[in-house]
Amino acid sequence: MMIALAAALLLQADAAGADLTARCEINYTVARTAEGQMYSDDLTADCETAEDAAGAEAEALRQAYWERDYDERRGAFIGAQGRVTLELTGERTANGIEWWGYSQPLLRVAPAYPRSAARAGATATCYVRYHLRGGYSRVLGSTCNAEDREESFGIASRNAVRQWIFSSGRDVDCAVHGLAFRLDENEAEPDWPEAPPCESED
Repeated sequence: MMIALAAALLLQADAAGADLTARCEINYTVARTAEGQMYSDDLTADCETAEDAAGAEAEALRQAYWERDYDERRGAFIGAQGRVTLELTGERTANGIEWWGYSQPLLRVAPAYPRSAARAGATATCYVRYHLRGGYSRVLGSTCNAEDREESFGIASRNAVRQWIFSSGRDVDCAVHGLAFRLDENEAEPDWPEAPPCESED
């Protein structure tokens, strides 16, 4: 009896520790509420996973729904269609598999190329550090590797990430994203700088 119980507990421990992942392709359209806010509409999810694809798709759809008030950006996005990939992790529970994921970018606003830098033909690569809280980014700081005008490139990078929309997964501390500024897509990127520290705050 004790041996059987021990074996059962070992099996449960192995199952609980199993790594379950889902890769979900999300499609959405940007729509407008009666109050004028932007939100994700016509959401569809297609998840690849070894188990519980329906549960993963339901969680992916929950994470991909957002509603934001961007007065200055609304006209540029209403009606636009998006496709993003969400990575989910699964945990076995007494009630089945619980799916969740860390917040990931759903809608990215491209940084504005600083005009003076564009006139000078300057290029740059920048890293932006931020915390994520409830799908909102709190920018900590940036570092840029630029031929000139590092400050203007940093401001453009930080302002862009502040406007990004993220999935409503778990909050993230000290995430980092890289942004490249090139006038010609075929132009080689400058070397990437070191990422800014987590302790700084913009």
